[in-house]
Amino acid sequence: MDSEPPRWEGRWRPDSLRRIAYIVFLFTAAALTTHWIQQSIHHYLPKDWAQAHEYDGLEDWMIARLYLQGKNPYTPASLAELKRFVIGHPPTTAFWYIPMGFFEKPVAAELMDLSTWLLLLLHLYLCARELKFPAPIALTALVFGWMFTTDGMTMHWHAIQISEQIAFPLTVCWLYLRREREIPAGIALGVAATFKLFPGILMLLLLFARRYRAFVASVAVYLSIAAFMTATYGLSAWPMFLKLQQPITRNWLGSIRNASLQGIILRLTSPICVGSVVPNRLASIISAVIGLALLAAAAWLARPAVKASANGRPQQIDLPYALFTVLAVFLNPWIWEHYYVLMIQPAFVLVDNLLRVLRDSWRRWLDEDEKTPERVLLRDGAAFLSVTAALLAIAVILKMDVYEKINLEAIWRGRQTPWYHFHLHLTETLNWLPWVLLLGACYFAVWYQSPGRFNRD
Repeated sequence: MDSEPPRWEGRWRPDSLRRIAYIVFLFTAAALTTHWIQQSIHHYLPKDWAQAHEYDGLEDWMIARLYLQGKNPYTPASLAELKRFVIGHPPTTAFWYIPMGFFEKPVAAELMDLSTWLLLLLHLYLCARELKFPAPIALTALVFGWMFTTDGMTMHWHAIQISEQIAFPLTVCWLYLRREREIPAGIALGVAATFKLFPGILMLLLLFARRYRAFVASVAVYLSIAAFMTATYGLSAWPMFLKLQQPITRNWLGSIRNASLQGIILRLTSPICVGSVVPNRLASIISAVIGLALLAAAAWLARPAVKASANGRPQQIDLPYALFTVLAVFLNPWIWEHYYVLMIQPAFVLVDNLLRVLRDSWRRWLDEDEKTPERVLLRDGAAFLSVTAALLAIAVILKMDVYEKINLEAIWRGRQTPWYHFHLHLTETLNWLPWVLLLGACYFAVWYQSPGRFNRD
């Protein structure tokens, strides 16, 4: 009878290939993750936490302890007590480490590093689940395992950095924006901005996108935490903090490790192969002009998507948010190797959007009633493959030994041969190339995916 259910005995179910691929992926992810973690765990553990690096994250722990004593950490007396000449983080950063101030250094250091792994796992899983990637838990484990093998993550661990502590709330902000929950989105962005200042550029996106409640919430969170810390540190902490950035800028802005726009321009105007690179007026002007141009271009290209996101299609915020996230990092004075955790959400969004377009074109091409021309299918396929190639190139470069460029610079200073000269600039280029590739991919995707372009909704 026609009402009888289909019989599949001895035949392939229509979704059998998909089920097999899913199972193969699960086993492959488990095997690779296990292999990568076993291969690299010795780079992380065991660790003598009492001898942990006392800058970056532990610097915030130290100045949080001064907060508990009612002291301004930026005064000469406090700097002498801390046995350092500068402090690189603003007064708001220490707010999150006040509870850690009650612990001794080994406990605080271990908790801070373990929080990085926890937040990274949540970060990856939220991106995979939100964009409905198959097997989000297995994908999370796979990407985490691969990141575990990189020097960028090893550096994040041993220097007790806070890049993931910034990347996670930025991802939470995106999740809430695409659900039109502006207040929690703004709160998450305000939290990210209190760690370091560069997420503030995303507040410009909130204004541009007319997400006014999110903007007000982000500013309110930032100002509240700033006021809370200032009540103890005093207003003088802020000008003192800004003054301390001068020697940091002089010593580090031109570093071969700095992949930011300012670092690139500074080394172009004052090549690292010639001598020590120090900030100069010309580089600052060029960087400012290019930075403003990049922001203007991003706002112009994102207009249609931002408008669509405000008119009942909130998920259209995905690509503009990814673009402004990468741009915020790129315009920051510094990009060190561990900043690459901030690439995660933009990379997920790029793959999801362009793969979805290609999949839709493929289905329409197969549909006899709504036949898509082959040129459209080829165009969407080329777009997806181009962005995928850029992301694969980034992954390959991120596997590079981060200390090689430092060693080459030292060797070049003592032995200036053409071979060392070439490889010095090659590694310098490879250091910033991932960010330029990702930024270019985001600009391209925002333009290509713009609502209404190519008669696409």
